[in-house]
Amino acid sequence: MCTDIPIIGGEYKTEPEDFRVDELPHTRWSGAGDYLYLRIEKRRMGTPTLTQYIHNHLEVPFPS
Repeated sequence: MCTDIPIIGGEYKTEPEDFRVDELPHTRWSGAGDYLYLRIEKRRMGTPTLTQYIHNHLEVPFPS
């Protein structure tokens, strides 16, 4: 056991409300073409699952 390192405090976060992630596109909008901009709040669903859901229900192209 290492005794020369100071102890730090903390707590475990376990609820979905404990985490917040803002996913922003890395590209700039060119103004040309069709875009769909959504603000989505989700719980207990991963991004790949959400992407597949949007693809299936809104009939938008699946990202490659």
